[in-house]
Amino acid sequence: MGQASGFIRKLGMLIRRKRFRSELDEEMAFHRAEQQRDLEAAGMSQRQARQAATKQFGNAMRLREQSQEVIGFRLESVWQDIRYAFRQIVRSPGFTLTVVITLALGIGATTSIYTLVYATLLRSLPYPEADRILHLEDLRLQGQSTGGLVGVPRFFDVMARSRSFESIGYFYFDHPTLIAGTQLPMPVKAVGANSQFWQLFGVQPLLGRTFDERDCIPNAPDAVVLSYSAWQQLFGGDQSVIDRPVLLDQKQATIVGVMPASFQMPRGIDLWRPSHFTPTQFGDYRHEGTRFINVYARLKPGVTAQAAQVDLATIGGQLQREHPATDAMWQFRSESLREDLYGAARPALLVLMIASGFLLLIACINVANLLLSRATGREREVALRRALGASEGRILLQFLTESTLLTLIGGTLGLAASYALIRMIGTKLPGSLGAPGFVAINWPVAAFALSLSACAGLAFGLAPAWQNRRVELNAALKRGETRLAGSTGSGLRHAFISIQVGLSLMLLVGASLLAQSLWNLMKSPLGFNPDHLLTFAVNLPWNAKAAAIRNFYAGVQQGIEALPGVMAVGHRCAAHDGLASAQQLRRRLAPTHCESPCDQRGGSAYRGRLPAGRRHSASRRAYFYRAGFRYQGHSDPGQSGIGPAISSWRKSDWKAPDRCWRRFV
Repeated sequence: MGQASGFIRKLGMLIRRKRFRSELDEEMAFHRAEQQRDLEAAGMSQRQARQAATKQFGNAMRLREQSQEVIGFRLESVWQDIRYAFRQIVRSPGFTLTVVITLALGIGATTSIYTLVYATLLRSLPYPEADRILHLEDLRLQGQSTGGLVGVPRFFDVMARSRSFESIGYFYFDHPTLIAGTQLPMPVKAVGANSQFWQLFGVQPLLGRTFDERDCIPNAPDAVVLSYSAWQQLFGGDQSVIDRPVLLDQKQATIVGVMPASFQMPRGIDLWRPSHFTPTQFGDYRHEGTRFINVYARLKPGVTAQAAQVDLATIGGQLQREHPATDAMWQFRSESLREDLYGAARPALLVLMIASGFLLLIACINVANLLLSRATGREREVALRRALGASEGRILLQFLTESTLLTLIGGTLGLAASYALIRMIGTKLPGSLGAPGFVAINWPVAAFALSLSACAGLAFGLAPAWQNRRVELNAALKRGETRLAGSTGSGLRHAFISIQVGLSLMLLVGASLLAQSLWNLMKSPLGFNPDHLLTFAVNLPWNAKAAAIRNFYAGVQQGIEALPGVMAVGHRCAAHDGLASAQQLRRRLAPTHCESPCDQRGGSAYRGRLPAGRRHSASRRAYFYRAGFRYQGHSDPGQSGIGPAISSWRKSDWKAPDRCWRRFV
């Protein structure tokens, strides 16, 4: 009850503060007059009595401030300091502009880097309980792996034997051709996924449904789930797109759902389609051609990532013993979803964050030196305020208010500059960072920038306050208004300058090393001459016949050769390691004519010779490999590998694959 009445009394005083001050001055004058009359009655003269009463009564300004603190709000004093600080800022526009621009550069750079750090390493992933989602990789114990891709038979082995996962899903990339109604055929980026893929990430569709187990059985009608961007770009955001028939690689499919814009797994995909793989489809075939799926799993409640890794290691050991010819050199590894998505960018982002922190520290030291120089010229003002009764805490609060106001203005300007920079280059960032809206200034980032500004103001605002608390009143009051900034506080300024020079040298050396590494990377040989070289890719249906593929590319190559200005044309076919075959045609505008794709790129063989520009038969072809590759039976680095013939498999039929012989030249 007492606290409530005290709050009401203080609130009333705040509303009637002018009347309160007037009444306080009248009461203080009344008490001084009474004291003066008593002293005059004791025999003092009027002048002596007035001086003695004033001395006994105490400093009027300090008494007024103490009374205000007892019965008023601290907020009112802060508001007075803010108004006074604002007047000081307006009186020195050059000083204010220098400080604000310096802080804007430091806070703006730090905020821009923090925006990237927040978007990748701090912000919650858009999936329920995302910390339970793991990425499963399959790694070779020795030699080069396949980027963590898992073989389909090994996936079904993990699915059948693991006891740690609530759901386990996979996807693989596909590049089909989509025909919607009367539209022209268009290439789209797609993934094939199993039904547990949707249970794993737990995101509900915006429209319709996702595909389930019935859609993933062999020979089931093909279903399509559109991404939000594909729904907007290809179908204009039509709400009636559900159950609309389309053609995917000349096969009938039905659109069953549309995902929200927040779901981008993996990024840059136009649609998802059901995978029809079964545990027995590949038979005993477990070689490299089956390794093309990305696997993710959701942990059961209460199961840790460490326990899941032990479970995977156990399964891997079992498969090594059961299939020594194909699985002996492979093991499973798991990592968190955040590590899978942004782990590669973490070191670079942390380095940039540390560098921007050093830059901000240098800016703060610069501002602290400026404030120290300015505080030297205000020694007489501070001494006069202390002589009039201002406490050290009151003066300290005034200096902190001024510095914090300056940093908030600089932080706001830096936040605006960071916002403009992110808007300008946000979509040009590499990889998933460049997705629209992924890196943006939001409330957490804005709160970080303003908090950083306030902390910086409080930090370097202590320096001038600490300097002026040691000023001698008599000496300061005798000096004039102006003063050289070289004596008082010079030791502190020299220390700041030393720290600033040291940090600047660290940043300069780091930036020089980074620039040198980037220059060396840009100048490193590519193995071919990229000048006037144009490349593009053509994706054909995975089940296209070999004869049709050869005829198609022969016709395309002849058509490109007939174009004006084209001096050489070549194409290459990617190895048939999976269900999709990728073909690339390369053309070059160059002063020489050649038929070999390697000659067109200006490349040369490390050993042996390049394949001649003649057509090879389908059964026996010249073949060359890049340094570091060793096929089975020739793992000795001392053996050149030139001459022997090997066979590769074309997975047009898993039970009776086509064998194509190639000879290393």
